[in-house]
Amino acid sequence: MIRIVLAAVALLFASSSMAAADIKRGCSGTISALIAGTKTQIAELDASGFCKNKRKADNCRAQARSMIEACAQAMWNDRWDHRISPVCLQKPDAPRRGVNYFRWTQVIEGLPNGQGSLKDRIEYNTCCLGNRGPGNFLVNLSWFARGDRGCSRGGLIYEGYEVNCRQMRQAGLCGAPRRTSGR
Repeated sequence: MIRIVLAAVALLFASSSMAAADIKRGCSGTISALIAGTKTQIAELDASGFCKNKRKADNCRAQARSMIEACAQAMWNDRWDHRISPVCLQKPDAPRRGVNYFRWTQVIEGLPNGQGSLKDRIEYNTCCLGNRGPGNFLVNLSWFARGDRGCSRGGLIYEGYEVNCRQMRQAGLCGAPRRTSGR
């Protein structure tokens, strides 16, 4: 009988210490543009959530997914700043939660506002790749998170961003500007 009681106490102690353990769970994500029916990945990111025990692991991943969504939306909202939004950067005072990394999927030489510009990247992918003509194109920007249960979800960041490729090309986005006069 004493052995059963001791075993029960040991089991209770072991399960309570496991339940109190801190855990970290995460999701991976992307920011993509839908341009003339073609989906183009613009950026990749990874985020982590923090919970008190394994039974809350889905909550950790939901936190991570929310951080991916917040980063994607912040990148669009801050597009005129031409930099990676502070929302998308790891916080030194919170190393266990937040966006672990944000990276562009390609290095594009000669972006007018530098490598950090989401706006320039959307316009470059719209006008300079894919053999598209000089017209206007509507671009839809979206995010998607993937991973274990609690991660998989996505959404629209912005619908119908109009890009004038004639104007972008004349400004030199795709290379040296072309002359528009007869000279």
